[in-house]
Amino acid sequence: MVAYLTLDGRSIPADRTSDSNGLFDVHDVTGDGIDIEHMTKEGYTLEPMSTSFGPVGGAPGNPVIFKLWRNDIKEPLITGQKAFPIEPNGTSYVINFSKGTISLSGAENGDLEFRINMLPPIDGKYPHWSCEFQPVNGGLAEETDISSAMYLAPTSGYTNLFSFAISPANPWTRQSGTLRFYLRLKDGEEYGRVLIDMAAWARKTNILRVEYAINPTGSRILR
Repeated sequence: MVAYLTLDGRSIPADRTSDSNGLFDVHDVTGDGIDIEHMTKEGYTLEPMSTSFGPVGGAPGNPVIFKLWRNDIKEPLITGQKAFPIEPNGTSYVINFSKGTISLSGAENGDLEFRINMLPPIDGKYPHWSCEFQPVNGGLAEETDISSAMYLAPTSGYTNLFSFAISPANPWTRQSGTLRFYLRLKDGEEYGRVLIDMAAWARKTNILRVEYAINPTGSRILR
């Protein structure tokens, strides 16, 4: 592993080798922050994540965890990026990830049900909105760590309903930003991840953007 510490605008290299348990530390050097420049192990690839830290990070009892994946682990994922038009009137839609389609709820089988509602204007002039996601025979778990690559679905923490609303305190907001979820589908027969971004406008057709990776084998590995 090669790290660089910054001190008064200068970069100070620090080479470290992990022990048999994969542990290493950086000590006896000082700086304003630390950036992990390289981390290698033969036959493995470092999982993408944040590699920049302040002057202090991790401790023997609370280490920073870096994940490396064997290069021979390649699951048969169903992946896609889609942009779907939706109406903000409470209509329920269902997304079918294996087909990459969206339809009205009940029209065909799917994986994730979705609806969006425009709400009464604030002070008579600021329209705002809310939405709900509900997996079909499954669950979803929000991932709020934006540095996570989401390569392994968790075993627990899933819920069957997620609600989101634009805060009345910021009524001009029209986009959700990227929402990140792990998915457990078909009663646990499939796992996946999905990134969702919405733009909502009053009296207009709105756009739901999704990026997903589904493992149809039942494995929680999403790589």
